[in-house]
Amino acid sequence: MMEISREFAAAISKYNTVVESEERSIKKSSSPTDKADMFDCDILSSVGEKCSSYQIKKIEINADQASVYIECSIDGEVVSRWNDELLLVRENGWKIDNVIYDSPINGNPGAKELLNDFIKSHKRQYTK
Repeated sequence: MMEISREFAAAISKYNTVVESEERSIKKSSSPTDKADMFDCDILSSVGEKCSSYQIKKIEINADQASVYIECSIDGEVVSRWNDELLLVRENGWKIDNVIYDSPINGNPGAKELLNDFIKSHKRQYTK
């Protein structure tokens, strides 16, 4: 299994902190059964669903960075296919630093941008 970079892990951690803080606030509110604002999808995929299979189409390496172009699919009655790009960095081995979407989600070209946009869109700042 592929690991993620420190920077990508930090963005995920900040996102989780925001969600957890909202969940705590909601529990103390007058509507304690409300759901916190969070992603209801797999942010590591441009269609928001987990791949049931994938195929590496091309790899480009440039010093300590690499791009891995993958074709993802969801198998079922109708097979759905799309292409995403994994950006890798060398941090004690290759690690995923971002996923660039085949089709942007909410105007964000990749997973890190989607996470950072979510964090910035919340008026209150949460820290661990």
